[in-house]
Amino acid sequence: MNRQEIRYAALNKLGVPETQRDDPRFWSTSELNDMINECNRDLVKKTEYYRKNNTVIVADEQTYFDLPDDCFKVLRVTHDGEKLRPSSTAELDDLDLNWRDDAESDPIYYFIDVLQPGKLGVYPRPTDTGGTYDYSQEYGIINVLAETGTTFTFSGEYGAIVNMKNDEDYEFNQDEGVCVRITTTSDNLKIDYVAIPPELTEDTESPAINEVYHDAYVYYLVKEALLKYNDRKDQSKIGMYEMKYNNIVAEAAEQYKNNTTPAKERRIRSTKRTGVPEPRFPQDREVTYP
Repeated sequence: MNRQEIRYAALNKLGVPETQRDDPRFWSTSELNDMINECNRDLVKKTEYYRKNNTVIVADEQTYFDLPDDCFKVLRVTHDGEKLRPSSTAELDDLDLNWRDDAESDPIYYFIDVLQPGKLGVYPRPTDTGGTYDYSQEYGIINVLAETGTTFTFSGEYGAIVNMKNDEDYEFNQDEGVCVRITTTSDNLKIDYVAIPPELTEDTESPAINEVYHDAYVYYLVKEALLKYNDRKDQSKIGMYEMKYNNIVAEAAEQYKNNTTPAKERRIRSTKRTGVPEPRFPQDREVTYP
């Protein structure tokens, strides 16, 4: 569902006539749109569904590095392809009170320091600066490509590199019309993280979470709208929609944690394949005993 479809579905459950859906009398359209974005933020905090990664260029003898602006929670950090162990300043203090002054070496730990908001720390401090490849304005191409294990395909027809096969970051400059920098994972940090999802600003935009969970936005909207209406007779409805929302959140959190196929999607696939829907609950399955 896109933003408009979510809003219409919620207004339908609230009993708003179709003729008033674009200008509801009690809940403004902008107010409902804000609720959808509130739901988006709540879902990512509870399910961790929106995940990204980012390569951070390492400078030698540096302890702290900037986290991505949209980082909500760090999941995994690697340095030069090697996984770092999560830690904390308290744990590192227990290991060695002078750890901040230790000699440089390949990092083993990463940590989030509450006194350094928006930063990720590593220990030990790295000894080498990470690798990048820069665009040469003189020659009009990236003129240094020497990364082992990286595949670059050059097109004679277009006169440009058209394929870069590796787990790296490529910065494209629209003014120059070419890729101007390649940031490799060699001696750099790669951060896998839960990201704060972008806000939905247009009615045609849809949430990034799997579509089978889009009903959660409808239930959240109805619940919040009824809370604003503040009619005592609606308390049971508020509780019902909150329960429906929480049930979807629990299933989504489990699915994204274990990287499994959503139950609703499995049922749809089963129905298409066999003509018989997969049972919703384990107790509905036919069990054959030996």
